[in-house]
Amino acid sequence: MRLNADILYENINETIPAELTGYHAPGLSLRRPEFFLDSAEPMQADHLYILPGDQFPRHLKLEKGAVIICSGNAPMVQHYLDRCCLIRLKQKTDPFAIMNLVTSIFDRFDRWYEGLHQVVETTADLAEMTEATSKLFHNPIMVLDSEFRFVTRAGYGDDEQYVAFDENGSDKLSLSALNQFLSATDMKLDETDPIHIEIYDQSVLSYNLFD
Repeated sequence: MRLNADILYENINETIPAELTGYHAPGLSLRRPEFFLDSAEPMQADHLYILPGDQFPRHLKLEKGAVIICSGNAPMVQHYLDRCCLIRLKQKTDPFAIMNLVTSIFDRFDRWYEGLHQVVETTADLAEMTEATSKLFHNPIMVLDSEFRFVTRAGYGDDEQYVAFDENGSDKLSLSALNQFLSATDMKLDETDPIHIEIYDQSVLSYNLFD
């Protein structure tokens, strides 16, 4: 599957300190990485280029939406940040090590995406899909039905008590969490885009599922 600069940056930054600057689109359109070898050729939109900072060309042609990964300082790139995205590694890193790291990130998301499709085509088990997704994004996930009862959840410790759960052990979202959720979303139960809200000072991404 294709990714975007934000996803790539978040995953790279877990291994190598990095910073994200410049223009980047939110959609999943970014291709797998490639080395930028010919400065006479333009950098293309939705392409991901690996380029050492000290080899950044003085004159560069690029389409809006290109993404560049480089390590070390690259002062010349500042002239292009209105058209491209720069993921700069804060420490000097071998280009082949960068290629291996970025490729492994794409591979991990590919395995998750293919695994979801396999589940959908076989058991359609929500618990399997939720567990796999929670592990990939390192975040707990819960699925609620139309009455706000838990269909399945993953990433929560067995012995941990969360304020979102009813203190009496109910299989529903707690009343206080439910009230805050409905207030924050303004009852947008027909919304098709992801809804970002704050519940108990925690950032929550909510997505309505439809048959």
